[in-house]
Amino acid sequence: MGVTSGDTGEPDLSTFAGRLRFAMRAAGKTNQSALAREIGVKPQAIQYLVAPSNSATGSTHVAALAGALNVNPQWLATGKGPMERIAVNRLPPPAPPTNYADRREVFPSDWGTLQDVKLVMTEEELAAVRERADRIRRVAQQQMAELASAAKGEK
Repeated sequence: MGVTSGDTGEPDLSTFAGRLRFAMRAAGKTNQSALAREIGVKPQAIQYLVAPSNSATGSTHVAALAGALNVNPQWLATGKGPMERIAVNRLPPPAPPTNYADRREVFPSDWGTLQDVKLVMTEEELAAVRERADRIRRVAQQQMAELASAAKGEK
């Protein structure tokens, strides 16, 4: 089974090697050695995974590869689900306040040497930041659970 399907030249996304190569091209990371350094493995590991003749069905490094290539780990591992990660970081920014009188000052105590930094936010902006952080946390937990489930299913 090759990286392309038939004579169309389309990537063969039914194989791990095909999905990995496709994700590398989509992310603009076609240098296997650079990708290997980025995720902390030897270049031979990436070379093995992208070679269709090896018929690799996955890797213990799927989460790191997915993170480096900005793809959904479940899609990379199994081909199921959307290719792209859930775009919590692409949510629209909170609207700027219209009434500057309702701003309050926030002095994070854990900033250590940055004590002189003063962050000024409205209650609504602070609530939006907390909501966004909660959403990111939930998505990360869901993706890790899906990845663990997919890994158990492969055994």
